[in-house]
Amino acid sequence: MADKAESLIHDLDKVAKARQEFAGYLQDIAGTLTETEQIGETASGKLGLESTIEDLELVSRNLSEDVVILMKPFPSTPLQAFVLY
Repeated sequence: MADKAESLIHDLDKVAKARQEFAGYLQDIAGTLTETEQIGETASGKLGLESTIEDLELVSRNLSEDVVILMKPFPSTPLQAFVLY
């Protein structure tokens, strides 16, 4: 029984580290999209990615803060499906 508990703790630690790493990737993507919006605004107009950027930042923050949503009716985007389920 102790081995199973240690294994579970080890696995949960790996999950926590992966969540932090993935949160960083999402924040990097949001940053890149923000820069793209700023460049595009002066060059040819915005791409309209504000909502997507906000979603990425929210998901990244939730992952970083270990916010877990246990129940959600149905994901509306593939990103939500990946993160919430």
